[in-house]
Amino acid sequence: MTQLSEMPFKRIKAGMKFFHSRYGEQIILDIDRNNFGPLIKFHSCDVFSGKMPEITDEEEDIFQLLAKSTFPSGAEQWEYVGMVTPEQMASNDWQWFKVACPHCGYLHHLIASKAFPGQRQCLVCGMVYSRPLQPSLSP
Repeated sequence: MTQLSEMPFKRIKAGMKFFHSRYGEQIILDIDRNNFGPLIKFHSCDVFSGKMPEITDEEEDIFQLLAKSTFPSGAEQWEYVGMVTPEQMASNDWQWFKVACPHCGYLHHLIASKAFPGQRQCLVCGMVYSRPLQPSLSP
């Protein structure tokens, strides 16, 4: 049994499936960074997505809530269960995309239902860039 907390961030990639007792099975669609740190975008869970958490408990301030939803906080509760299957890709109407960093050439792979424009931050060199996604076969 491998947990998300045991994996170096550089080894985490799109297509990995994890199980969490609260969120169920989650598939990583994309890996990115923002000002808060590393982002893991799961298919139906925002826990490590970098989105501002909802303030539901009046006793916790926004900084405590952010700390609880920032990777690697809580990563020991996520169990790796394998890679996404072609059947799961097809049933969700997902496809693989790739985009290369114009600075260092690192090839980022992600899963999405369609290509989308937008800025990315390179996971290797940190450069922020905007390039169109290219359809890709699985990495």
